Amino acid sequence: MPFRRRDQRDFEDEIRAHIELETEQLVAEGMSPHDARLAARRRFGNVGAAQERFHDANRLVWLEQFLADVRYAGRMLRKSPVFTATAVLTLALGIGANTAVFSVVNGVLLNRLPYPQPDRVVELWESLPDADRIMVSYPDFLDWKARNRVFEDVGIFSPYGGKANTTGDVPREIGAGTATPDFWNVLGVKPILGRTFVADDDRAGAARVALLGAGYWRSEYAADPHIVGRTISLDGEPHTIIGVLPPLPGFRPLDVWLPIRVDLDTASFHRGNHPGLIGLARLKPGVTIEQMRADLARISREIVAEHPKESAGIGAGGEVLREMLVHNIRPALTVLSWAVLCVLLIACVNVANLVLGRATSRRKELALRRALGAGESRVLRLLVIENLLFAVFGGGLGVGLAYAGVRALVAMRPPGVPRLDDIHVNLTVLAFAAIVSVGTGLLVGVVPARQASRTDLNDSLKEGGRGTSVSRRALRMRSALMTVEVAMALVLLVGAALLTRSFSKLLHVDPGVNPTNIVAGTVVLAAKRYPDEERQRVAMNEILRRVQSLPGVTSAAVTSTLPLSGNIQNKFTFEGHPRPKGQEPLLEAQFITPDYFRTVGMRVLAGRGFGPTDVHGGTPVAWIDEVLAKKFFPGENPVGKWLVHGAFDSTEPKQMIVGVVNAVHDQGLGERAGGIVYAPLDQAPLNWGWLVVKTALPFEQTISSMRREIASFDKQLPLSDEQTLADVIGQSVGQEKFILEVLGMFALVALSLAAVGVYGVIAYYVAQRSREIGIRVALGARRTNIVKLVVQRVLVATGAGAIIGLSLASMASGLMTNLLYEVRPTDALTYAMCAVLLLAIAVLAAFVPTIRATRVSPAAVMRAE
Repeated sequence: MPFRRRDQRDFEDEIRAHIELETEQLVAEGMSPHDARLAARRRFGNVGAAQERFHDANRLVWLEQFLADVRYAGRMLRKSPVFTATAVLTLALGIGANTAVFSVVNGVLLNRLPYPQPDRVVELWESLPDADRIMVSYPDFLDWKARNRVFEDVGIFSPYGGKANTTGDVPREIGAGTATPDFWNVLGVKPILGRTFVADDDRAGAARVALLGAGYWRSEYAADPHIVGRTISLDGEPHTIIGVLPPLPGFRPLDVWLPIRVDLDTASFHRGNHPGLIGLARLKPGVTIEQMRADLARISREIVAEHPKESAGIGAGGEVLREMLVHNIRPALTVLSWAVLCVLLIACVNVANLVLGRATSRRKELALRRALGAGESRVLRLLVIENLLFAVFGGGLGVGLAYAGVRALVAMRPPGVPRLDDIHVNLTVLAFAAIVSVGTGLLVGVVPARQASRTDLNDSLKEGGRGTSVSRRALRMRSALMTVEVAMALVLLVGAALLTRSFSKLLHVDPGVNPTNIVAGTVVLAAKRYPDEERQRVAMNEILRRVQSLPGVTSAAVTSTLPLSGNIQNKFTFEGHPRPKGQEPLLEAQFITPDYFRTVGMRVLAGRGFGPTDVHGGTPVAWIDEVLAKKFFPGENPVGKWLVHGAFDSTEPKQMIVGVVNAVHDQGLGERAGGIVYAPLDQAPLNWGWLVVKTALPFEQTISSMRREIASFDKQLPLSDEQTLADVIGQSVGQEKFILEVLGMFALVALSLAAVGVYGVIAYYVAQRSREIGIRVALGARRTNIVKLVVQRVLVATGAGAIIGLSLASMASGLMTNLLYEVRPTDALTYAMCAVLLLAIAVLAAFVPTIRATRVSPAAVMRAE
């Protein structure tokens, strides 16, 4: 036992008495009083030292008692393997789920980007009145760089390029980005080997240079430390490798980076053109986002005043890079975080019910401890230590489950989740798991332990004591916990049901195309071998002709973009619908070959499809979809009208609208069709295109045949990004599917735990009232009345939980708004169905205990008395 206060006071008084006695004796021997007292204290020690020795001894005794309690708790858990395993596994599910989701939240939302002062790195873009974000014009970037008052440096980059790597025997398309030298200064990136771009690398006539990405360097060059100075052939042009970049978190992993060379593509870099460039800047110290936006607005006004024709309506904006990366996934992670918290609470409630039941069976043991002198605090500490032990074991197992779950998640690479490579079970996550484990142990243990430690000794030590107040208190406690459990499970069930309905509606959305048996791949023509539009036109037509002649190919076409993948954006003006300068609508534009509509299953609703004159040299024509027809030509026939790029009075050639086709969800199934203008590729040739092939042959066989035909035309021309159109449509709802699967899994776990919890509470209720039930049966009560008694108990507790759960789900509905498609987050039908389902599951879970209650033998009960 630890020392008591009076033991400490007695000990101190005894030391003082010895010091005084020794001092008097030394003074009597002729020593001065001061020296005598010092000598006495040296002999016996002062009171402070005595107190320190006392506290050391007290701490040692407390530690010994704590270790003894831990050993005893371990023995007790080993003696109850079923209880221990159930509690540990239940907590492992809750802790593991929370740890796994926190790993994602930590890696995606909380971790800073690994760049110097990353909160000062901002992404920049331009805008139009009807488009919040468009790509940056190169001359506008130069104006930002020269006129700004808020940036230390400004750069631009484009992550959308591709190059044919012709260094080896077989050409391959590799991911290629372009950037200005300032881009690397903004990020503060230091290369693994060599150097990054310098000012001379992007000047006219400069030697061609390239930076390798870390992944490509390791996979293709086995991390050769002597790679700098070697040559890589891209689109048939030799490029000198000047360095190797580290991974760039927050950016698409690319194989090579090239400097932006205006002299090699002057047509793309004139003012008014926005060729896929994104701005990146580093703020000066102390500059806020609001100040940055105000400065960009000032510069935009100056640009518009100086270049009204090319820049009318152009604005600019920006945001911290980290926020740009996570703003789409933040709502989903917020919902999942609350969901796993519900799972953890349900697990805690289940374990608390287990602890309450176990404490009831140990009432006599705990009463004996109290009777033999153990204080209430000592018994409470022993019980809390037991709970902490299985919480720690559950936490350890939960960390293992989280580690496996995180690895599986990263391997799946779900769409829409940024910074996947930053998701790890690291020290921060382990610390979180440890805190959750200890907190969970205290949460599930303290209240049941306090109740158990306050057992009435007289009642508990009586052999015949039954139906005590402790049992009634325990029953009320367990019923309250069941109510909480049902409420949390219902919140998760409602969330999963809403997402299920939303996803079902997404899958039933008509994409506007028929993806059955359609295979696609990209072809990019090298600028060196196909430098002008005529050669590009001839090459694309020849490649298409060869692919169309393949066995098994029903039809084939070339398009600038695939359906549901976004499109090139252009300003358009329609005849009879003028717009002020700079306010022309920004619309999707797609360039196609004659068989495109037939290949992808689109329908011509008005006018005609492709005709023999819709080729180079013929009248410029275009098709619009039904969305644009309704928007710009309500109540009239748009066929025969004219449209033009930019203002209607511009010098650009006008295009006649010759047909109206059905709408396609160009930005994904979850986005409403925004309207597309289609134009013949032969009249506006490009140096890239998607080959779209409809065939009944297997995917690999079709791709192999396409590659062979392309190689027969140009052995240095690769086919890349091979995929089916069905995969493209699936990817457009990939994030929604991922969230639904994860939340659905959590809801299933919650329902299972809730069902187990209801079973345990009702079994306990039947056991506690077995004497009463036996007497009722002996007095003639019908078994239906017994069933009614038990079911009533279930419905009261679960009904209260359902009411609380529906209220909580309604309060949390705002979190779901951005995740749902054509489903209201407070949909009454979904709420009602979930409540009925959960109540039905609760009644089914109580079925076995209820049947057991009806089979109570009155004679057996009386004999037990």
